[in-house]
Amino acid sequence: MQSGLYHGFVGLVDGVLRKMIEEVGAATDGRRAPRVIATGGLASLIATGSEFIELVDDTLTLEGLRLVSRANSTGFGLELVAKRRLFREKQAFPEQRRLF
Repeated sequence: MQSGLYHGFVGLVDGVLRKMIEEVGAATDGRRAPRVIATGGLASLIATGSEFIELVDDTLTLEGLRLVSRANSTGFGLELVAKRRLFREKQAFPEQRRLF
């Protein structure tokens, strides 16, 4: 029973990753496949049987939340989001003049 759960979840993770890598197209046009980093409670267990997971980082999510918190507390994060949004809008609609 436990073996079935383990192999089932490893197969599930690898199946999803395989589809995502195919969608990106890295496997077909000679580029390096995306780097897969696992995080979470059972990531180290699943990574032992996965053919795609290169690295397990137990603190990746917490580190990302720390960076977002720091960016928001300094105000830099909001400014960066606004600049990215404006840049995307200029790319999508270059002929329109923005008033803000």
